[in-house]
Amino acid sequence: MSNVSPSPLRLVVMEFVPLPTDEAARSWLDGATKKYRATPPYAIVNMSVAMGHLSEYIETHMNETIDFCLENQDELVKMTYKFARTYMHRAPRCLQSGKRAKPPTDERLLLMKYLRLWAAVRRTATMEHIVGYETLGMKPEEDESSPLCGRVPLPPVLIQQLDVILMNVLEPWRKAVLEDFQRVVQSNKPGNWLTVYLITFMSLHCCAALTSENYANARKHGLKVR
Repeated sequence: MSNVSPSPLRLVVMEFVPLPTDEAARSWLDGATKKYRATPPYAIVNMSVAMGHLSEYIETHMNETIDFCLENQDELVKMTYKFARTYMHRAPRCLQSGKRAKPPTDERLLLMKYLRLWAAVRRTATMEHIVGYETLGMKPEEDESSPLCGRVPLPPVLIQQLDVILMNVLEPWRKAVLEDFQRVVQSNKPGNWLTVYLITFMSLHCCAALTSENYANARKHGLKVR
């Protein structure tokens, strides 16, 4: 479970024999004191399968992730995202056929790809925890200074694996969006300005939100270098 979506991601994990270099505890900062919570050594069984599950999860829960992340935003931001998702179904489409090397970009498809990428990017600053009956032998964190107080933390190795999987999901999606968006911008057509505006607005807002969340995470871990 993450703090950017109300729906949990299901993973198959197993216990392993940790190496001396494997992290075995979650840490956080309580004032000037760094605290630790020991976690059992569990890891994802099959990274390739988990990557497929994560990709499917992001696509399936894209809209509810957007709604969840925008819950406390101002009305202008909410209205812009709502309009972008509506416009995604009526934006100009690529219906031309022929032998052109690079046919016109389908703006509906571009907006869909972008919103999928947006939902995936927001997971890069998420705080994961365990929900359900299987808690890997752990109880909810009781220390009130912990950001995960009342929740069951995810073992560090699982977090690192999820980061690797997410980066592999993001890379082809990012490349596809950038290529299509560049073609729309460089076409220099007045009819494309709305798609350009919407993607630019959402990108700037996403960047601001991630910057704020990363700053909060850095403070949580006691990092002082900006």
